[in-house]
Amino acid sequence: MPVSSQTSRLLAIYARCVDGQLSDLKKRLEAAGDLEDLSGAD
Repeated sequence: MPVSSQTSRLLAIYARCVDGQLSDLKKRLEAAGDLEDLSGAD
């Protein structure tokens, strides 16, 4: 199924937004440290 031109534009905008936030997200994850295991496995 072909992707419409409008859909392609929206995906490109979304990708730019996400790409612009990657460094901030990486800093936040590194500052938070390891997350505890929430799987409930003992």
